[in-house]
Amino acid sequence: MKKLVLTLLFVAIVLILCSCSLLEDGYLYFGDGWQDTPQLALKKEAESSTIDEERVLTVDYLLDTFYMDDMAFMLYVSANETLVSAYFVKNDEGQYHFHAYGEDYLLANPTFSERESFAAASYSQNGTRTYGYKYSVTQIKVNGAEPKTKTYTFTYEGIEYSIDYWWIDGIDESEEIIIECK
Repeated sequence: MKKLVLTLLFVAIVLILCSCSLLEDGYLYFGDGWQDTPQLALKKEAESSTIDEERVLTVDYLLDTFYMDDMAFMLYVSANETLVSAYFVKNDEGQYHFHAYGEDYLLANPTFSERESFAAASYSQNGTRTYGYKYSVTQIKVNGAEPKTKTYTFTYEGIEYSIDYWWIDGIDESEEIIIECK
């Protein structure tokens, strides 16, 4: 009986170790979430989510997918009619696993404070690159410098939107990020 229990325990441990990956960022990713593309990894995550979260993780209108080091990022309008930025990690085999997402509600004519809030809250850092999203009508400076931008103009349900992906290189991760909106 002890042999059977030990054998089953050994098999369970091997199966767990084979279905997970520990990446350099210290996160452990389990299961079959590893997929060949970020889009497939997002679809897999949506399938295993609650009904409400599934709508957020379902792409209704894909704006962009871009890659940085060992990560991928998707910007899309969800089936929940929100603007979503999803983040993915990449393993040594070149497969992607969903990591996290940020969600903002689309506003056709946001007030200045809503635009300012969106620009200030929607940024991240990866190494010395600081990046985020903002409404195109909002001009920003990041630590006193103007960032580079890529603009996404799209019509969704009859309303035209213009969102910028912005980035600036050379800011150390230990520096405070100050975003000034004009």
